[in-house]
Amino acid sequence: MNFRQAHAPQSENLEFRNLLERLAELVAHENIPVVAYRSKDHPGFQNLDAENRSRILASLKLTIEAYEELLSSGQSLSRNLNAVWSSLKRRGLVPQSDLFHHLDGNDIIEVYDQSGYQIFRSLHFLELCSYDLETLFTSTFRELFERDSIFDEAQKLLLANFNEDTIQQAAKLQGVEHTVRERSSPARLEFITRTTGAYPLYSKETGLLAGFIHAVQGRFKEHTA
Repeated sequence: MNFRQAHAPQSENLEFRNLLERLAELVAHENIPVVAYRSKDHPGFQNLDAENRSRILASLKLTIEAYEELLSSGQSLSRNLNAVWSSLKRRGLVPQSDLFHHLDGNDIIEVYDQSGYQIFRSLHFLELCSYDLETLFTSTFRELFERDSIFDEAQKLLLANFNEDTIQQAAKLQGVEHTVRERSSPARLEFITRTTGAYPLYSKETGLLAGFIHAVQGRFKEHTA
């Protein structure tokens, strides 16, 4: 993620750290191994501009609130579509009425706003990934992962002309199984992914198109000797 500026104020740095640590505690309830951050200096967050820092802090807060609601009612935090619903509700986003008939609890659900920023992702994605939470929240998919360029072109197509039709076109282009590789982690994990659907989201306040859901199936890539 670009948009580098002066370092974040210490108060923001501390808030970011506390949110990452709380999210890591919630992830631990699902027995998913995760590291909150690698350094208390938070280099990934420190050098972002004020707008992106604010956006990330807000996203973390809303994500944590959604999971804490599930935890307080004794529900699982992983593979639970109620987490998606709670997250959408908190962000004032409304799906089509039949959305949850199309989704499966094993899908990795990614929620994007109309600018292409990811604002929610299912916890069980962390089972396929070795990056720490700070890196995931302060970097784009393309900065962290590599895959055949045709799939990145699908995303570019969507963001260049964002409407219901391009959401479906992008989903079709990404609906073929393909390998995704970590670019810069020590583990350099690889996994197979396939888009199972993409669905528009609307602003509760205005009724206008405001984002989309990307549903994905993923599994580790099997290596043969």
